[in-house]
Parts: sequence; C-alpha cells; structure tokens
Amino acid sequence: MTFKKNLWRETTLLGYWNLGYTVKDTALITGIPAGSISHYFARFNKNPLLYREKAGTQDPPRTSTPDLVNASILYSNVNTKVAQFIKNEEFEKARDLLLTVLLQMEFAKRVTPFIKNADPNKLDEFIMETAKIYVAYSQMQKMKGQ
Repeated sequence: MTFKKNLWRETTLLGYWNLGYTVKDTALITGIPAGSISHYFARFNKNPLLYREKAGTQDPPRTSTPDLVNASILYSNVNTKVAQFIKNEEFEKARDLLLTVLLQMEFAKRVTPFIKNADPNKLDEFIMETAKIYVAYSQMQKMKGQ
C-alpha cells in the first residue's frame, strides 16, 4: 500500500535535517513522531548530496509572531496558576491544569496536519463536525456529573 507524499512534512523535516538537528530534537520541536522523522532522516542520509542540493537554503518553518505571543501568554498564565495552586497546596488542581494544557497541545498537534491538508471549501464542514463532537462530549460529561 502506498501513501500520498506529505510534502509539508518532508520539507519541514528536510529543513531540520539540513541544519543538523537530531531525530529527538526535531520530534520535540515539531511534535512529529520520532519514528516518522527517523524514516525521513534515513532517506535523506541515503543520498545526502541530492537532498542537500534539494534543501538548498531550506530552513524549517518559523513560528509566526501571533503564535509566539499566544504561546508566551499561555505559558505565563499557566505558570502563574500552577505556582498559585502549589502555594495553596491545591496539588490536584495544579495537576489537572497541566494535564489539560498537555491534552490541548496533543489535540492541536494531531489536528494541524488535517487542517493544513484540508480542502478549503470543506473547512466549514470540518469545524461544524468538530463542534458537534465537542457538544456531545460536554453533554456526556454533564450527565456523568448528575
């Protein structure tokens, strides 16, 4: 079974490989599974001259300024809240907040490739379906609490 070439992933990883990043570091930065990165890096290493030429000055994609600002605000808010919970000895709340942030990050990491590869004409449909799933999940949680 053959898969469609993921050009976004290949060019992203090619940039990190070209800069000499390790598989582990690239996985931490991008959120792409290390096994997938190993596959691409092995392919790049089989024919480094071809891929170095192909990469040219290919740098990995940079984070946009609004994304950096949002990440900084989120980090600052989470850090402040966690410190406050720990100071008040509310360890469960601190744990729950950190787990929620990690879950949101994992969700974003898994959804981003779908959104980047989505048909722009069907993006509204995707958002509506996601909202329906969220509402159903919220209603389930409310029913559990009763």
